[in-house]
Amino acid sequence: MLNPYNFLLAAVFVSSLRSYGVMAFPVFTLSAFRLLLIFCIILLVIRSLSILKIKIADNTLPVFFLSLINAAMVIMALSYSPHIYLGDSARNALIKCGGWLIIAIICILVNTKNKLLVAVKIYVLSSTIPMILGWYQWIYFLLYKEKVHLPVKVLAIDSPKAMGVIDRIFLRPAGTFLEPNYYGIFLSTVILLLVASLITKHYLFKKSIILVLLASAVLQLGCTLSLSAMIGLISGLFFIFFLLFRNMLKLLSYGIMIFICMLVVSFTIPQGKSLYEGAFYKIERRAEDVSNLFGRKKYFLSAYQAVIESAGMGVGFGGIGQHDPRAPQSGHNAPLNILAEQGIVPFTIFLLWVLWI
Repeated sequence: MLNPYNFLLAAVFVSSLRSYGVMAFPVFTLSAFRLLLIFCIILLVIRSLSILKIKIADNTLPVFFLSLINAAMVIMALSYSPHIYLGDSARNALIKCGGWLIIAIICILVNTKNKLLVAVKIYVLSSTIPMILGWYQWIYFLLYKEKVHLPVKVLAIDSPKAMGVIDRIFLRPAGTFLEPNYYGIFLSTVILLLVASLITKHYLFKKSIILVLLASAVLQLGCTLSLSAMIGLISGLFFIFFLLFRNMLKLLSYGIMIFICMLVVSFTIPQGKSLYEGAFYKIERRAEDVSNLFGRKKYFLSAYQAVIESAGMGVGFGGIGQHDPRAPQSGHNAPLNILAEQGIVPFTIFLLWVLWI
């Protein structure tokens, strides 16, 4: 019998293949991940109608209901969105609503600790494909000084950053993601799961396999030079430290291991340029732009004007920057976008969801 949980696991495994699509539509690209989720949802609806019973774990009930409420708030905001087809407004609304519904579906299907553990294992294993391609991109650039095309090019999404970004003489690999920053953020989540597995001794796989995956992910994260991903990783490590403060020495040892791995990478950069020189160059360049909030000042101001205009219900999707054609149509910040587009109530519900997670 077809089980929606198995389709969910398959979707999790291919979720890292963001640079590939099965079919393109005007609003979004149908990827293998989304296709499998569609099958999962159809099977879940059929099963729910046949047995008229849905089991949800007690500790995920708040997440389930808050996710449904968030999805409903997105639909409500659509009803008063003045320029829904302006730019990526329709696409963003669809992604937000679909994302909340997917979280609710996960709460239904992953309703036991064993199922959650299997899903986490599949998620970590999904990192092997982008990391293999990331190493291929990086080594190819070191040898030939040019970016390599993605394999199975006929399914690859046309994006200038999909094969990586050249920063001076250094390639920031993107793996199977659309750009290095997305890839770095994905790797930071994988690293945190692996570190938590080692510290708690609840091993996801054999310890040797975990160490290999961890070393590869850390090195690849360093190569992406993604400051946001590295900040996220550091924040996550501190969070693990506060949860497991008794394992401070272990956490410190893993931090030293991560530093050594990055040090090894630094000696493999050609022309005497180290990874740290590349990273510090990027930090220095960013520091010069502090007064402009790292290039985001105009985005924040545009969203701020939208909040001032309608803090209660928001300005709707496509409403940010609607009065000034030169103003950005996004706040470049997910919570700020929710506050500006949907108003204070959905923003508060979103904060409650985050706090519960």
